[in-house]
Amino acid sequence: RLRDELFWAMTTLCKFEEVFRRPSSLECVRRVNAIAEENWRTYTDTQTRDMNSYLVPYPIQVQDDGSIRVRPDLKDGCFPDTKAKIL
Repeated sequence: RLRDELFWAMTTLCKFEEVFRRPSSLECVRRVNAIAEENWRTYTDTQTRDMNSYLVPYPIQVQDDGSIRVRPDLKDGCFPDTKAKIL
């Protein structure tokens, strides 16, 4: 029950999805990633809108060789709402 409540709070403030009952499943991982990406698009949009949850991906990409880079959609390497460097 606690895990259910945590997933609910992290992902969608208004509904619990059955896929969250199996957090180790690929389907659940994909759904959580999709929610995070949707929230990222809302967060970085020029139009201010309410987000459905607080889950966003950290804005980095891990390369095949293990190196870390800032997401390509962030040209200046800073968080969109500040001038704080990501790396």
